[in-house]
Amino acid sequence: MHIKRFEAPTMIEAVRKVKATLGPDALILSSRRVRKDGGVFGMFGRATVEITAAVDRDTRKASRLAAGRKREREEWQGVREAKAMIDPLEAELRTLRRRVDAMPRTPEDRELRAELGELRRSLADRGPASPLRGSDARFVSRLLEWGLAPRHAFAIGAEAAAHSGEEKTAQDQSLRAVLDARLDACLAPPREDDPARACLFVGPTGVGKTTSLAKLAAHEEDREDRAAVVTTDTFRIGAVEQLQTYSGLLGVPFEVVTNESDLSQTLERHRGRRVFVDTAGRGKRDVDAIGELAAYRRSLGNRGHVELVLSATTQDADLRAAWRRFSVLRPDSLLITKLDESESLASIANFLLDGEAPPVRWVSVGQRVPEDITVPEPSLLREGLLAGGIA
Repeated sequence: MHIKRFEAPTMIEAVRKVKATLGPDALILSSRRVRKDGGVFGMFGRATVEITAAVDRDTRKASRLAAGRKREREEWQGVREAKAMIDPLEAELRTLRRRVDAMPRTPEDRELRAELGELRRSLADRGPASPLRGSDARFVSRLLEWGLAPRHAFAIGAEAAAHSGEEKTAQDQSLRAVLDARLDACLAPPREDDPARACLFVGPTGVGKTTSLAKLAAHEEDREDRAAVVTTDTFRIGAVEQLQTYSGLLGVPFEVVTNESDLSQTLERHRGRRVFVDTAGRGKRDVDAIGELAAYRRSLGNRGHVELVLSATTQDADLRAAWRRFSVLRPDSLLITKLDESESLASIANFLLDGEAPPVRWVSVGQRVPEDITVPEPSLLREGLLAGGIA
């Protein structure tokens, strides 16, 4: 039994206290009126009501549990009511988001995003707020000498300094390890179980798409499914003949298509083969051609792959401009060509470290078909960066 005494100015208020504290099952054992703080013998004190009440402990516990369950039901009811109001709003927001994502990106949108990107890079290139000291400054200085942009030199230099010792050998190893790790995150070599059955090669003019395509098609010779070569490039003089010659030497089927419908039918005819699709190079003023490439991209279906081909001899600003033009095609990976012709790989390194483009899947290091193409390695790019190009 739980017994407790209550005081209040009136009987009604005292009973309320009992019910509030002990619950509706409380029993009033006694009650009396008393005067307190009233001078001689309390005659002039204020009158109060004193009640002694009790409740069985098990009954009180059950009452509390019932009250708790009631509150819980009320809270869940409130949650359900709120959810009933919020769910339609969330569904509407998801629908709006899908519609916005599906809207075609206008040139103005792309230019605005490009300007914002340039602004972010410009702010990052100003470096940290506090001056660099000690090993941090030495690391950053070396990276800047190699051609890395300040935004990357500051970040990589600080990380390398945090993990290096005082000895020069340890510092060199730390710097190479951090740089390799950053570059490795930008690479994605091809997998043996690659499900893509058709690969569309796109990129600016003169970057070596056709030669790179021939190199990769030659690598399929050892596969049972073999390859097929297709071109949409009927604009460049000699383009069809060049790829037809490569295909003849490789002993693989070759076809020319002029629209997305032709491409769909061609892919269907060569079902079971890995199909490599060449396209004409697109310059920065060739705006309408991107729409044609988008149609070809749709023709690839779910198992298609878009390879954006870029040259290592391209400068920073031109690389970013090319990426802005071709990003609407949602390239899956990059193929970097002409590493052997580049005086410095700094532009490519900066572009990759910016983290906006897809990863590199292949790199081309010469003109020989099919020898001069290889999977990317961080050390290859890093040594090319340090040495000022691939020898």
